[in-house]
Amino acid sequence: MPRHRDTKPLDVTALRRLKWRRRRLWLIPAVVVLVILGGGYVAAAYYFADRVPKGATVAGVHLGGLTEAEAIAALGTELAAKAAEPVPTRIGSTEVSFDPVIAGIGFSPENTVGALTGLDFNPVRLWDHIAGIGAQPLALVVDRSALEAHLADLAAQAAIRPVNATLSVASGAVVTAEPTDGAALDEAAASA
Repeated sequence: MPRHRDTKPLDVTALRRLKWRRRRLWLIPAVVVLVILGGGYVAAAYYFADRVPKGATVAGVHLGGLTEAEAIAALGTELAAKAAEPVPTRIGSTEVSFDPVIAGIGFSPENTVGALTGLDFNPVRLWDHIAGIGAQPLALVVDRSALEAHLADLAAQAAIRPVNATLSVASGAVVTAEPTDGAALDEAAASA
């Protein structure tokens, strides 16, 4: 039995609809992939929000991968004793002891760790969590009036007045005295 062929030409609008359907088919997988990637990105941002980026160290304390609470506790434990130790300092030829407690200098574990954690959708921040970061700054707390008072005290302890050279004649002989250098603390520069 012979097959019957339809000799009627294709409808142009039907042909256009068919082409549009074929074009639309690639949109569905593309949208699905974008939704999955976007959802994964948001999920990763939420996951890393409470964690310190991999490889992070602050003042020699390794914090990478710790939660915010663990990192705050680790900083407080590791640095509390070190932050209270006086620092031997030389001003000119005089040895003095700079005491950070008297100077009103401390640190804030909460602010330090807070700068490293938190919900952030910045891709650079997310990359830092995955690839890792290195040494990060310690958030200091400074009482300026106590610092300036302590520096003034150290300046007074270390001040050495300069002595000019002298030349005199005594009993027909020339007597000379060598000059000595003075020393003073630049309090403004030290404070900065």
